[in-house]
Amino acid sequence: MQPEQQGGFQPIQLPELSEGPHFWYAVQWFMFTAVAAAGIVVFIRSDLRARREERDQAAEAHATV
Repeated sequence: MQPEQQGGFQPIQLPELSEGPHFWYAVQWFMFTAVAAAGIVVFIRSDLRARREERDQAAEAHATV
């Protein structure tokens, strides 16, 4: 047999429904994505520039021989 409950029901406070830190966490990841995309573009451009310079140097060396 269970004893009867003492006291009445107490209302609980509902949780706050807001964007909270989740919004800024998502913004942070979008910023990381933008930096990574910009980095890829920079690396590809520098690689293409280096290949173009190597090709030009090889053409000059071939022309002088």
